Amino acid sequence: MSDTSPAQFPDAARYPKRKIVRAVKLMAEARMELEEWAANNPLVGRPVMQEGGRRIDFVLDAREEPPFDSVTDTIGDALHNLRSALDYMVWTLAHVDGPPERPQGIQFPVSATAKGWKKAQKDLEALPPAVLDRLATLQPVFFPTPQEAALWHLHRLDIADKHRDYLTAHSAWEAVDNKVVIQVSANTEVKFMQADPPLTGGGGELVGWWEFSKPLLSPPQGTVTVGALFMVRADPADPSLHLFEVIDKMPLAVEAVIDFVCGLQPTATTPEEPLKGYI
Repeated sequence: MSDTSPAQFPDAARYPKRKIVRAVKLMAEARMELEEWAANNPLVGRPVMQEGGRRIDFVLDAREEPPFDSVTDTIGDALHNLRSALDYMVWTLAHVDGPPERPQGIQFPVSATAKGWKKAQKDLEALPPAVLDRLATLQPVFFPTPQEAALWHLHRLDIADKHRDYLTAHSAWEAVDNKVVIQVSANTEVKFMQADPPLTGGGGELVGWWEFSKPLLSPPQGTVTVGALFMVRADPADPSLHLFEVIDKMPLAVEAVIDFVCGLQPTATTPEEPLKGYI
């Protein structure tokens, strides 16, 4: 499924890249909003010894919850711009040889099944053969799993925010600076546990705990500094993505796709190549 044709369509790439610029601006706004929240809400895990002295809970102190509703609205707008950039490119390419006979169904395909790709091929008969071959290379169905394709995630996130209203963001936590002092008996075994996301980022949340095989000799002293990992997903059943990676990498992935489909970069020999480094 490789294309050796030199066919290039620079005009079809020009306007879609303006959409990418808009998406990057919106994503920068979302990042700034989260970073401002993080700067104003240093996250500290306060140790609380449970009855019996064989467990310490770390409870999060924060002034306010992250602005996830506002951020996901902005990210949704950015994703729409990226998705529409791809659709506009395909629409332009379908008109290279004049108006298509059947304009219905002309859009950038993201097919996770062989049946879906077969239908897309029929809808996109007006495309130059070289372009259709390149589009085939990018389809999630031809990846080891659809979830390994950046376009699969873009499509899922876009559809969820546009039609289903449940694009969600949440936080996962990691201990980045442990300053807790404990006194334990000899040969005490310690198990480190972390609360599962999603967490809201507000005050009083359990972010993790330590379990001990023997009771502590005295209450713990100190705190754990906690780092927030902001995550996003289209549906509770979907894998969570690091939000900052979506912000940093998704526009680059879409730009790479546009250049690849329009013949402005070397032709790929494997499905992963056009998106290498962006997935």
